[in-house]
Amino acid sequence: LNKFTERSKQILNSVQVLAMMQNHQLLQPLHLLNGIVEDDDTVSLLLVPAGLDLKAIKSGIEKELKKIPVVTGSSGGISASKEFVVTLEEAKKISKQKGDEYVPVENIFEAIITTDKNLLKLLQNNGFNLSKFKSALETMRKGQKVTNANDDANYESLKKYTIDITEKARNGKLDPVIGLMKKLDV
Repeated sequence: LNKFTERSKQILNSVQVLAMMQNHQLLQPLHLLNGIVEDDDTVSLLLVPAGLDLKAIKSGIEKELKKIPVVTGSSGGISASKEFVVTLEEAKKISKQKGDEYVPVENIFEAIITTDKNLLKLLQNNGFNLSKFKSALETMRKGQKVTNANDDANYESLKKYTIDITEKARNGKLDPVIGLMKKLDV
């Protein structure tokens, strides 16, 4: 886990908590997908631009989670299923192919849709478009490599923390009070 970004580690932690709260004995890729869908940055930068209906996918994931067998009374803890491990290994492989030193959330998501065709179908049934996702991913990454554990937290940071006044002016949404002082002084 030391080669995962901080956001990825947070999602992996939330996945374990979810499995524990629902009395699931094995971590599944579905738990990972749920954790990613709950991550606001990933949703706003990748999943919504890919056409995903957020409300519908959350409902679909919830239905699928209820199908996972529940184990009570056991203190054996939670283990990773074979599919979960394969997904994380695929995420590491994707990261290596992209030249990333750490595994960001989007590479885990790519691994999920690569290794689990049922989850890909679930996503597609809820509006997800693979080509739109790849386009959004390229736009978000802009060719950047993930070289430290916090790089994926910096995507689109200008959009997160600033207001594009030029864009507002183009769209006619700039406050008309700016520049009004000259008119009033006359």
